[in-house]
Amino acid sequence: MMITKLIRQPLVHFLFLGAVIYWLFEDISAQQQDTIVIDKQGLLTFMQYRYQAFEPGQAEQNLSKLSATQKQQLIDEYTQQEALYRQALKMNLDKNDYIIKKRLIQKMEFIAEDISASSPPEPQSLQAYFIEHQDEYRQPEFITFSHQYFSDKNTRSSLSADARAQQAMAMLNAKVNGHKAIEQDLFMYNRHYAERPKSLIMNHFGPLFTEQIFAQTIVDDANWQGPYQSAHGWHIVKVFKRQAARSPEFNEVKAQVTEDFIRQQKNKDKRAAINDIVEQFHTKVDL
Repeated sequence: MMITKLIRQPLVHFLFLGAVIYWLFEDISAQQQDTIVIDKQGLLTFMQYRYQAFEPGQAEQNLSKLSATQKQQLIDEYTQQEALYRQALKMNLDKNDYIIKKRLIQKMEFIAEDISASSPPEPQSLQAYFIEHQDEYRQPEFITFSHQYFSDKNTRSSLSADARAQQAMAMLNAKVNGHKAIEQDLFMYNRHYAERPKSLIMNHFGPLFTEQIFAQTIVDDANWQGPYQSAHGWHIVKVFKRQAARSPEFNEVKAQVTEDFIRQQKNKDKRAAINDIVEQFHTKVDL
């Protein structure tokens, strides 16, 4: 009697109906989770990540050219990866995994970078940026020259490297075929240097030679000069061009300034976007 009365209660009907709806929803949700839907867009995305070639148009062309066997193989590979991914989620393998955490952080940083896409800079902003960072665009002193090298370690001649260099220079400047009379030695770097800065010359020849060639030589493409000693031996040089360090005009480096300015603005906007996200959370230190 009491059971019959209880069954007639509206609250019991409501709870029973709720339980049925919950059971149906869980059953449908479970079925959906166990169903891998393979569509064209999914395969195109899979192909682009698989080959690390993110060109949707090209991927679509490649997909259309696949034979039935190749397409089925692609579908099988996609299905396998999706099944493994879903099973890993069921097993909560994504929880407390620092690699996955780091990847999600990277995705958020990419999103913040996309949000921070700046509009084209104003001309006055570029000018102001150039003036503020003018030292970064200063062009170093450079030199263009050829050289002949005479090693201290050459044992084929009774003359010293210095003497061989002087003799070769005298014969070359006198238009005598001196390079056959006195052979130069094999140099470990280059014979010719075109518009190279002091830093590179110093790296190849050492400080003594670098200071001499920049301070003591003159531009003269007709005559050899020297000899000058380096960390490797002795050299005679023919200088074709030299330019002192200079600060270029804005228009000369406008393209580089624009690129640097946009990069700076994007980084600034990205940091602001990330700070906005961080400010949504409260920090509690429990050491």
